[in-house]
Amino acid sequence: MNTQEKSTYTFSISEAIKYAQNDLIETWLTNFLSGIGNNPGLASGLRIEPRNYLGPVLVDLKTFNRCCGPEPEMKHHEPTGNFEARVKSIEQAIVSGYEMPPLLVNLEKGALELTDGNHRYESLLRAGYTHYWTIFWETRRAEKPKAFEDLITVHPAFNDLEALKATQNEHSTFIKRLR
Repeated sequence: MNTQEKSTYTFSISEAIKYAQNDLIETWLTNFLSGIGNNPGLASGLRIEPRNYLGPVLVDLKTFNRCCGPEPEMKHHEPTGNFEARVKSIEQAIVSGYEMPPLLVNLEKGALELTDGNHRYESLLRAGYTHYWTIFWETRRAEKPKAFEDLITVHPAFNDLEALKATQNEHSTFIKRLR
């Protein structure tokens, strides 16, 4: 597995799972966000402090919401025309069989925030998906040195963490049955 050359990445779910299984998901995320993910600010921000990661795991899309879009209440506002054009383009790719990168969600103080993948998220919903692969992250805290898996079990989205982790080995079958 080459962790240096961005040109060799596919940025697929399969690839993300392989990197996660080799404890290299942070490397994969940095290359994705700095490259085709077009979110270099988040890539840099994730490297400021140590982070804990879980995933990719298959999660119900109702577990979290977008924070970017044309709606006035969105934390990150984007003009309707720009948002719709990106979402429609991604939705067409999904329908054509594109294996998109996982969504990226931050867990902070018991709340979940979709930090990368807002356009992919909306495209998935419009394409009829109910679940999708997601990477969860949180900032490591010195006062609570537990594993990330222990920290997230308090959130209602994770009633069966072992079942979530088991899905990593069966992702191809799940992707085909999600609609």
